[in-house]
Amino acid sequence: IYDVNGKIIATSNNQNIVGEKINHNYTNSNRDENRYFVSNFENSKFFDDKATYIFYASIFDDKKSLGGVGVVFDIDEFRNILNLFMVNKRGYALIVNKDRKIISSNSDIFNVLDELQLDIELKDGFNAEIVFNDKNYKIFVKQAKPYREYKDENLYSIVMLEK
Repeated sequence: IYDVNGKIIATSNNQNIVGEKINHNYTNSNRDENRYFVSNFENSKFFDDKATYIFYASIFDDKKSLGGVGVVFDIDEFRNILNLFMVNKRGYALIVNKDRKIISSNSDIFNVLDELQLDIELKDGFNAEIVFNDKNYKIFVKQAKPYREYKDENLYSIVMLEK
């Protein structure tokens, strides 16, 4: 929880960040009690300097902003989901953004924040066959659909199944 100046006044786990300031752009730009903002996917001191998304929403009392709440998305949960999806399958699963930046992967072969170097189209429904690390893979791409908490359509799931 942060005050109107963006200074953190309470936190649910890391007490060391109390007193630090969040990105002031988020505090100044949210004057609508029904809106929230999502940070860029980037390293954050609020997530042990690992890459994550942070959701920011203002707290209001009688139309007056009192500050806000920032919710740090545990990006490691993406990896857990991808690992579960790939149980009993040979291959890889990734989440990338429209700029081909890797958000998550079930394998350390693909590093978070690196650019995806596969020659594939980021297009919903795209599928192809490629050779990667001397093995043949069938590739499937699915564009993420926006939902209530995340309205961005710039994420893609990629599944690479070994043939």
